[in-house]
Amino acid sequence: MLHLVCALAALASTSLAAEVPIGVTNSAVTLLPATDGSWTTFNAPGAFNKSASFNIKNSDLGQITINSPLAFVGFELWAYQRSDGGVVQLTFDGARTTNVDIYNASSTGQDPPLKLYEVSGLDNTPHEVVIKNLNDPRVGHFGQTNLDHVVLITYEAPAVTSTPTPTPTPTPTPSPSPSDSEASPAADQTTPAEQNAPTGTGAGSTLSVPVVAFAVVLLPLFGDLV
Repeated sequence: MLHLVCALAALASTSLAAEVPIGVTNSAVTLLPATDGSWTTFNAPGAFNKSASFNIKNSDLGQITINSPLAFVGFELWAYQRSDGGVVQLTFDGARTTNVDIYNASSTGQDPPLKLYEVSGLDNTPHEVVIKNLNDPRVGHFGQTNLDHVVLITYEAPAVTSTPTPTPTPTPTPSPSPSDSEASPAADQTTPAEQNAPTGTGAGSTLSVPVVAFAVVLLPLFGDLV
């Protein structure tokens, strides 16, 4: 049962993540310079949606901006490594910067695009990614930058559902029973005779105190008669 619960939890968590590919023809992608002839888009080998863009003129001004309204936590760059390539610089939100190599001296020009860079752990918000062409010291000039597509890794946080708290059922309180102190007074009452009757001391004691006193008074009188 525990394994089943863990498997379902893992499935639920992975189903919240999604990969959103964005090609060069997407409105979220801006290619600069925008002058005619600076960029060419065509069906290069293995191109995403049969469209890849290459910066063939004004390479020193070559720049790609990805500005999607989607919030994403991960990013992938897919591009071509070419013998006329170079180095590009990636910037996230104007702060986080890294360089990516798009140069391959042995390229035949028929190679498919490669995943040249990926990052994860970004804040779950929309981000602006700028890819800027740099002067490559290996060839002494700005290389030909290009773009096939990028992938945004989105993540939707699971909805938090609250469980209603059940209303407690009151426990009935039993009625108090009469205590010993509230018992019928008749059980503790004694008759006046029982209250005034003397208690004899010793075995066979039956004479009351008035009878003994009367005998003591009469004894001298009988003595005179004798």
